Amino acid sequence: SEMAEKNASQSWFTQFTDYMERETRGVEIGVYTVSGIFLAVACHRMRPITKFRHPSQIPQHFVRNKLKQFGRVESVEPSQTAGPVLRVNHKPPINIFFGNRDTLPVKIAGVTVNHNGLSWLQGVTADRKVEFIPLFMHPDTAECVVFVLPTDQEKRLKKNPRSLDVAEALLSLGFAQTTGVPSEVPLKDKKMRDYYKLLTYVEKKAKNRREGVWKSKLPAPIWPLRLLQDSFDRLLVSLLPQSRRLPQLVR
Repeated sequence: SEMAEKNASQSWFTQFTDYMERETRGVEIGVYTVSGIFLAVACHRMRPITKFRHPSQIPQHFVRNKLKQFGRVESVEPSQTAGPVLRVNHKPPINIFFGNRDTLPVKIAGVTVNHNGLSWLQGVTADRKVEFIPLFMHPDTAECVVFVLPTDQEKRLKKNPRSLDVAEALLSLGFAQTTGVPSEVPLKDKKMRDYYKLLTYVEKKAKNRREGVWKSKLPAPIWPLRLLQDSFDRLLVSLLPQSRRLPQLVR
């Protein structure tokens, strides 16, 4: 009888362990399946390996959420319709396209660039790493806010060097004019509207100083006013923290 009880006990234990093993395996399969679905959805939304070569490839939720992208400017080309176009070699978060040099045509948002601006862009942005934020998609260009990132040398020489906002720099030199706030910008999008207001303010300062194109478009200021303006600008620059000053190159 003891042997029978022992066999019955072992049989019950074997059945129990078999049952638990089957159930656990089912749970594991379920967990892996759900995890795989979430990973697939995340990859579809974030596009970690997608290299953008054309504006139509940039998802609308990237534009809506203003997701930062990175790349290198291969060249700057003139365009009859869009003005200067940056040919950006886009670098996705997981870059597996090391030998691929296809480029995304990028238009600088918020400004109309003149001929001096084209030359400046070719000298300052070509072969430099950039950060860009897609705002509007056009058939031939992606309209973006573009920042030139500090070089390794600038990082060594300066503490927290500032990225260069290309539109702001062009306006400060009088090499571009603002386009105003586009009608597509929603009234509730305060951050974007504030950005366009900043560009308008930078342009106003360039006009007052008769920078670039404004030197020939506007009459020379009365000299006492110019002297006061220059003194005020120097004082303002001296009071600004280093991180908020435009690089010497564009002042």
